[in-house]
Amino acid sequence: MPAIRLCRLAAAGLACAALLLAVPCLNGQTTVQPGVRVRILAPATADTLLTGTVVAFDSAALLLAPESGRAGVHVPLATIRRLEVAQQRSHEAGLWGLVLGGAAGYALMSTECSGVGGCNHVRTLGLVGGAAVGMLLGNLFGGGGGDRWRTVPVFSPGPP
Repeated sequence: MPAIRLCRLAAAGLACAALLLAVPCLNGQTTVQPGVRVRILAPATADTLLTGTVVAFDSAALLLAPESGRAGVHVPLATIRRLEVAQQRSHEAGLWGLVLGGAAGYALMSTECSGVGGCNHVRTLGLVGGAAVGMLLGNLFGGGGGDRWRTVPVFSPGPP
């Protein structure tokens, strides 16, 4: 009986971890506020997309610290044609690795188990170990792909 409880506890823990990983995937940055990384198209200021961090933002203008190393750029909101906010890096690959690795570990250890008592702790180890390795590999190899950008309305100052 304790082994069954351990297996259920491990499965519940993995489900909670999966939910915690999924929340950042669903909640993306959608407002412009100081400290947020943005990409703007403002033909009056620059002929290409400007990428940088917002230093200050009010109803009339945006002060941007460009990634190019230039001095801060003052951009009137009226000149901005497109404003995009960088999204947090997705943990989606790690989430998939967690789920698939846990399932593969459980299945692999189930085939190795002879059916004689004590198999539940072996399956639990397979579940937890496979999930950990899967999450690690998913984040390591699936976390790339560049930045994700979300277009936001120009006149949307965030909360103070």
